[in-house]
Amino acid sequence: MDFKDINTRVCQMIKSELTEISYSTWVKYLEKAYMEENNIIIKVPDSFVQGIVQSRYLSLYHSAYSHFRDGFRYEDILVEVDENLACHEKIVKNNIEENKIKICSANKMREIADRKNAEIEDVEKLFEEELKEIYDRITYNANVGKYKCAKILKYPNTHVIVQKIIDSLIENGYKIEIEEYAQETGLTIKW
Repeated sequence: MDFKDINTRVCQMIKSELTEISYSTWVKYLEKAYMEENNIIIKVPDSFVQGIVQSRYLSLYHSAYSHFRDGFRYEDILVEVDENLACHEKIVKNNIEENKIKICSANKMREIADRKNAEIEDVEKLFEEELKEIYDRITYNANVGKYKCAKILKYPNTHVIVQKIIDSLIENGYKIEIEEYAQETGLTIKW
């Protein structure tokens, strides 16, 4: 079995274990992984995605590839930033939203990086505010003898915030049910 076949199976295994949002946001880059000098190389668009993939998903990748150890060997999985990939994703996004292709120059990439850094700071602040409200709601409901509560998220179009909230709650042992509405995302949290 060649690496492409193994990688396809690994992606299928991982996809079955994650939410669609997690997979399409963070793990989709694994689909285009390749072998180079006995390492599995995964290209991502920026250091933010690189950090998330390395901290949250790398052990999952190693575990999934370990099922195929008889089929091939590798030394490590390397997650590398590919600025061309970031440029490509930006072009595709702009093409869909504005129906035209923009050429990314070095200056444009710096502007995009600066905006992305500002967005990351905003996302962290919004995430903390939203999560505090959720935990306040959980505490109140638990104190009155309830075993679940519901919350409509304020920032449903910010998939990063929604995913971080879900991940945080799951890490703390809560069970989550997600309801997607036209303009909102609702969570039912059980304990």
